[in-house]
Amino acid sequence: MYKIFLIFSILISPYVLNAEKIDLNTKIISARVYQGSANITRVGALKTTGQTGFRINNLGNNIVEGSVSIRFKPENSGIKIKRILVIPKVEKTFKDEDVKKLEQREESLSRKLKIYTEELESINKQRNYISSLVPKKKDITRDSSPDILMNTGAWSEYQKMLTSILDENSELEWKLLKKLDDTREELLVVESKRDYLSRASSQEHKDVEVELSSKVNKPVQVYVDYIIKDAYWYPRYEVKVDTKKKMNQISFYALVRNNTGEDWENAEISFSAADLKKKLDLPRIDEWKISFRETPIETEEEYDKRAYAYSKSDKMMDKKKKELRSLKERNVNEVADEEPKPAMEREELQNRSIDLVRQEPQKQMRNDYTKAKQMLEQGNIRSRSQETESNLIEFKNVYESQKSYYSNNDYNNAIISGKKAMERLSLIAPKYQSELSSARQDIEETVRKSALMQANSKITNGLISPLESSGGFDYRYSALGRKETILSDNSFNRVLVSRENLPNKLSYETAPIEMKSVFLTSNSVSRNKEPLLAGPLDIYVKEDYITTSKLNNTATGENLKFDLGPAKDIEIERKEDSFRETKGFFSKENSITKKITIKLKNRKKEKVSVLIVDRIPYTNDPKSKIETKNLPKGSKLSDTGILKYTVVLEAGKSKEIKYEYNILYPDKARLKEIFRGQE
Repeated sequence: MYKIFLIFSILISPYVLNAEKIDLNTKIISARVYQGSANITRVGALKTTGQTGFRINNLGNNIVEGSVSIRFKPENSGIKIKRILVIPKVEKTFKDEDVKKLEQREESLSRKLKIYTEELESINKQRNYISSLVPKKKDITRDSSPDILMNTGAWSEYQKMLTSILDENSELEWKLLKKLDDTREELLVVESKRDYLSRASSQEHKDVEVELSSKVNKPVQVYVDYIIKDAYWYPRYEVKVDTKKKMNQISFYALVRNNTGEDWENAEISFSAADLKKKLDLPRIDEWKISFRETPIETEEEYDKRAYAYSKSDKMMDKKKKELRSLKERNVNEVADEEPKPAMEREELQNRSIDLVRQEPQKQMRNDYTKAKQMLEQGNIRSRSQETESNLIEFKNVYESQKSYYSNNDYNNAIISGKKAMERLSLIAPKYQSELSSARQDIEETVRKSALMQANSKITNGLISPLESSGGFDYRYSALGRKETILSDNSFNRVLVSRENLPNKLSYETAPIEMKSVFLTSNSVSRNKEPLLAGPLDIYVKEDYITTSKLNNTATGENLKFDLGPAKDIEIERKEDSFRETKGFFSKENSITKKITIKLKNRKKEKVSVLIVDRIPYTNDPKSKIETKNLPKGSKLSDTGILKYTVVLEAGKSKEIKYEYNILYPDKARLKEIFRGQE
């Protein structure tokens, strides 16, 4: 296997090229993840004896070049950094040795194919000749040779001999066709493998080179800090409500996606809500100085001199242009009179002949291959190579489709194409399936990545960037008490940030005018040091999943409310009766009376309190009026007609609440109902 390195240097001086540098092995010890990037810290041990610098190889290609910084421990080590270089590299890998061996094998199989084809042609010619031997009556007028008398016994022996020769040829033909089919099948597999391995794989990375000078000779710890792009994190929460122990266990997770090109193995992971792209420096305003100068008044004599100078320069310019135009025309005519030189044509013909020579073996190989295919079709045998050819052609098509789908982010079709490609490979003879194992691994890896990206797209639904909810503040969080391993595979990793057990207060709420259900809610007070940023919230009652909701920004000391869904043990029913009448003798007005009856039943074995939310119409029309009667004790009616009150239910008991309201409006007027601003 050969590797070709294409190196693009940002800043290289003769001193850098001549200096001897050692390769410094470093390990990532920490990563602070922002939205879109990460701050990485590496550490390595360096012996400063006789060293003028060091090199750190194979870092991620997404490094922000100006962000690299170096520090040493102990800090007063007497080491001075002269220069830091970031060098991008592209490594292309060609499997030339493997391809070369396959080409030699391909040539050997092609020679075998040609030999078998020629032998089959010879057998076919012999068979055709023998088949043409038939007895016929002698033409006396044309042939004056003496007659050859053959008795029936001799003729019978002659016929047996011909039949024996034809049988032997048929058996030999069948064996040759079998060898031809096997050789052609192997050749097809070798061609497919060579075609796959001929494609170069490339990998981009960056190296960091450091020049230094040291006054002491002792080992030091080297810390390398830099920012690398393509890393993300999102907050996500999980709450487990224990209704018996009256506890809420809330877990704060960071969903981390690493696509930096560097694996973070057993490293300390932390998170920041700051925006690294946002400038934090105060704006600078430069001074704006204004001055003036007087424009001199030009005399008539000065104006005439300046006009004459301009006109003279224009005439000189016209003269120069005419001379230049004449010179160009003369050169063109001189060149046109010369005889054309056919050197380029001869060179082109020579190149063409070289290409033809190179293509000749491939052309001959293809002709032998086609001839072998025709013989197999004429032989009327079950050809394994033709089935293999069909499977390999289909395999190549779906393999190319998979690559195209994956590059276009169509992961579902990439998975489907990958499965079809592996099905085609499984139809090939087992002894040849191992030949294409590298292609199978490539397909399986693409299927795995596609499935991962599909899962990522589902996970990302409802995720909220910390930049949206942090308000620009640099809130920081760390993984809880352990080191993490996050590979650079663009998948989401769930990292636990905090877990709190908070006392809860269970309550019941209902809005029977909308739904005849009583809902259970659990309330706690946040104790987290930093605010809980907005994000999706998975709610469980013990281990039973209830729903996924959204947690809004919650600071320390603020209330956390979790809706746990309908409570089956509490029943509610709302009934509304309506009466209409007209009041008054002289100034009549219409009256609509609504009588509300709400029935509650507690099937639980404990006392509960239920917050009931109802609606009463309100109006801003001075000619209309709303009157309420018998509202529940302790109820609160807002200016917009939202009525709230609490009902205490004993275990196993029922309760009925009644109240009413009247709507009064002028006679011969039409009542309009407006909900959320719509009539």
